[in-house]
Amino acid sequence: MLRHNRPVMKVLSVIVAMMVLCSCFPVFSLNNVFANEGDEVTIQSFTAEVHGGATLESGKYVYTPYSMNSGHEFVYRLSYQFSGIGSLPVDSVEIRIPLHIFKNRNDVWDDNFMLPIPRDTRRPGDTSVQYSEDVTFVYTVDRENEQILIHNVRELDAGAEGHIDVAYRNASVVTNYVDMRASEPFEAVVEITKNNQTYSSTATAEPFYINTNTYAESQYVLPSSGMADQLVTMAIATLVFMTSSCYILYICRKKRSEGMKK
Repeated sequence: MLRHNRPVMKVLSVIVAMMVLCSCFPVFSLNNVFANEGDEVTIQSFTAEVHGGATLESGKYVYTPYSMNSGHEFVYRLSYQFSGIGSLPVDSVEIRIPLHIFKNRNDVWDDNFMLPIPRDTRRPGDTSVQYSEDVTFVYTVDRENEQILIHNVRELDAGAEGHIDVAYRNASVVTNYVDMRASEPFEAVVEITKNNQTYSSTATAEPFYINTNTYAESQYVLPSSGMADQLVTMAIATLVFMTSSCYILYICRKKRSEGMKK
């Protein structure tokens, strides 16, 4: 009759129990535990700030025009810094910014934008469009939501960093805008999608102000007292000259008429 080794039997029982558990609960698989290791992406920083087109005056970014012309550029700078392991696939990074920031006196959008990147001409499933090697981002326009969408058309390093400038131009003469009314809020959102995970961050920037009253007043500046005196003197001199010329002309005509009678 065989004698059973009790310690060995206990070990075998534990092993069998663990195999049953692993088959019933695959979530405890080591492969699943470490499947996403290193896939995380961190948005270290994402900021928006005024970068040109106005002067900081009493806490406001003010543009004081010196002509009525349209086309003045109000510039925002978007700066980003990511971190992670690996790379970010094409179209995995999206930045959304406003399509407009200025309304005219009739509360109608009255500006246009400029970006230093090309417009995206790709269509879904179309791989024939090729961009030059120095092109990293392109943009599309979402008019329904009044947004500009910026995408990466090249694979990015997970630790990528850089900046993108966007300029808005007044489309009408400056007097068509309400004096010192703040431009509409500028809010930018960045989203990174990787392995079915989405990481996002939001940035806002200060508005712009157009000092239209100062421009209008500068077109109707009253002369100083010294200038006024000069203008009066010039007017009197002109009047004397014209009066003298008329008198001399009268005398000449009178003498000619008398000579003809003789």
